[in-house]
Amino acid sequence: MKIHSVYIMIFLLILSSLLAVKVPGQEEGETEDGLDLISISINTVIENHYAVTEFEAEIFNPTNTSLEKIFSLELPEDAMLTNMSITINGTTTYARVATSEEARKEYNEAKENGTTASQATSSSSENTFDFFVNVGKFQNITFTIRYEQVIARTMGRYHFHLDPENFEGYSDFEKGYFSIFIMGIGALLDLDTSSSTPVLNEDWDGNSSVLLTPTTSPHDPESTDIIDISFAEEAPPIEGTLITHIDGTGGYFMHVFSPRLEDLGSYLPKDIIFVLDRSGSMSGEKIEQMKDAFEEIIYQLHGEDRFDLITFSSDLEKWKEYLVDATGANKESAAVLIRNTEAGGGTNINDALLSGLGMFDGQAERVPVIVFLTDGQPTSGVTSTSAIRQNVLMNNENGASIYSLGFGADLDLDFLQALSLENNGFAVPIPEGGNAGLLMTGFYDTISTPLVMDLRFGYDAGSFDVIPGKLPSLYQGSEAVIVGRFDPDEEEITSSVTGTTRNGEMNWTQTFDTRTDSRNEFVKRLWAHRMIRKTLDDILVEGELESLVEKVTSIALNYSFVTPYTSFVLVTEEPPEEDETDSSDTEGDFQDVLPTGPGIGDYGERTDGSSDLSQIDNSGSGSGAPPPEKEESDEAPLTMGDGSGSFLIIVGIVVVLLILIIVGALIFSRLREDELLKQKNRKKIYEHIMNHPGDHFRAIQRAVGLEVGTLSHHMNILEKEQLIVSEQDGNNRCFWVAGVKRDTGKIRLSRIQENILKEIQKEPGITQVQIARRVGVSRKVVFYHVKFLTNAQMVMEEKIRKRVHYYPLDG
Repeated sequence: MKIHSVYIMIFLLILSSLLAVKVPGQEEGETEDGLDLISISINTVIENHYAVTEFEAEIFNPTNTSLEKIFSLELPEDAMLTNMSITINGTTTYARVATSEEARKEYNEAKENGTTASQATSSSSENTFDFFVNVGKFQNITFTIRYEQVIARTMGRYHFHLDPENFEGYSDFEKGYFSIFIMGIGALLDLDTSSSTPVLNEDWDGNSSVLLTPTTSPHDPESTDIIDISFAEEAPPIEGTLITHIDGTGGYFMHVFSPRLEDLGSYLPKDIIFVLDRSGSMSGEKIEQMKDAFEEIIYQLHGEDRFDLITFSSDLEKWKEYLVDATGANKESAAVLIRNTEAGGGTNINDALLSGLGMFDGQAERVPVIVFLTDGQPTSGVTSTSAIRQNVLMNNENGASIYSLGFGADLDLDFLQALSLENNGFAVPIPEGGNAGLLMTGFYDTISTPLVMDLRFGYDAGSFDVIPGKLPSLYQGSEAVIVGRFDPDEEEITSSVTGTTRNGEMNWTQTFDTRTDSRNEFVKRLWAHRMIRKTLDDILVEGELESLVEKVTSIALNYSFVTPYTSFVLVTEEPPEEDETDSSDTEGDFQDVLPTGPGIGDYGERTDGSSDLSQIDNSGSGSGAPPPEKEESDEAPLTMGDGSGSFLIIVGIVVVLLILIIVGALIFSRLREDELLKQKNRKKIYEHIMNHPGDHFRAIQRAVGLEVGTLSHHMNILEKEQLIVSEQDGNNRCFWVAGVKRDTGKIRLSRIQENILKEIQKEPGITQVQIARRVGVSRKVVFYHVKFLTNAQMVMEEKIRKRVHYYPLDG
């Protein structure tokens, strides 16, 4: 290693001096800020209806000065940012939560010093975060963001949506990877994906879990990489299920309560107020979609339901002054009224919603519902969306659920989602050109059948901080998720749920064992998540009272969450200064400039890394590149002025650089595989696949004893680096070490090796440069794999006038 370090140190010194010379085409493959966005990896683990998603971005700074990149990420509604880290050469630095002012000061100081650092701040847009990433000179980093969320159950199914484009700059990365792991509380019954979701491999472990991966990995990140998944589970008992977590801070529980229609025998009638926007901004296609949506819903009302309509623009108009029965005649009359409605005027959302809330008479055993149809753009009356939300919360005395249907490309969906979630509902966007009537069929199914109202939840075992303690209603196919804390010394906890059904008030009582499982740590974080959300809602209503702000800040600091009052910040340690008098005694110096592989992030924290030379363009200075070859060019020659001395200096530097590149290539080609397999878990996986070729993911997981996320991370690195290859076999994906012989006696090649071999067979005598151009990879990748093919006696090389040409060998 010592002699290797000497070569690398000399190479870096020469390289840094050359970076000041600008060569035409130097910026190719770089972003506007000079950084190379190498790969983006997305990994989601869904366990017990709780999802943890990680974005891993591999970024390289090829310059001799630190550079800053700003990303933004829009989180799903009800999700919270919970972790941020930077990995350099296998060492991971995790962010800490600080007050926003402290974080900003610490990051700015690191940036001024040229240190790799990052800060996360809440954006002005709700649930959107800005990430400031400062990348030190010549550094390759893996920047990781993690957020967590509860997966909601509607219409009897759990729905998960992932839009990678919510991470600004996603499609600018060269390569993409992702995986989704799902394990439920009960047995998984089925899994569906939307028509827009890319085709996925499904690796099932019986009916307990499934791992989803793309059919092509890596893939080109595209804006169309949208994942929509739904799955169903075995029905729990009527009393629900309860999961606990106990640690040094106390006991935490999550209770899932989801009665079914067959358990209760009947459903409750509804009182529905339709609030419909007929303002000028709804003209054209929007109002036609609104009419289609209303007509689809109104004819599905049950005979025992009651309803009324409010249409509004600058003013508002009630169809009736009271709720009427949902008879056929009344439904037809309402439909005719809306068909003849025309758009015009301003948009007074505030008065329309408050008027609707005032129409409920509080009649027992009837579920109050508002269906709000609009584009969400208030222009008259109260125009502040936060003020409208606050007014609605304060006036919703009957606990009505508000369901919002939003229309148009200029829809204010953030406002409608917040408004609905705060009032026990949800929002549904209706896209331009979308079939509103068809979309409403699915929407109304979720609210057509209320089962229980006035739900109250109680627990013994010294329970406290229970969220929510009550709910206004629960519908067929949905569930209530309650979290809280309890005395960890208690061995049992008893739940008591009361509510009103069609048959009167009922009570469900069940005693659960408090024994915990190591996988249940998320319950603690879920409780903290919910407590922060509840307190932020209190601030929205009551204002920024000092006690409420302190409560949010305290929980966020203790449980590591980013809020409007806290921020993530991390500053990596400065690398030790080089000893110029004896640099040969410092082993591993080259790791400070080697890129790290992205992989797929594991569920929790990790401290491993890997070297990845294949992703960096060697057009000017690639350390691991083979000797460059002269190519014909249409560009004008580079001139340095009239002085011949400058030309001779440049020639001399280029000669030295060529020699050092050759030395670097020899060094890196020998060390590359060893460096990748230095990490203990990765080496264990590789050795298992070598000894058990053809094993599928589950067999490998059982053999090496790693968590799904950790295993996915390392296997993606091994496959990306072409050390292993995979192939779909029925429902399973099987793995082999690249280049080994299978039972058939045939050498198993990776995809890149196959493509390179095809090009050589197609055009005997082809050069590395030509192969790289046609296969679409860098010269370094070609250099590594043609060496393998040569050693495997599948191709031969011949040097002609300083160029190496490749020819296929028979057999």
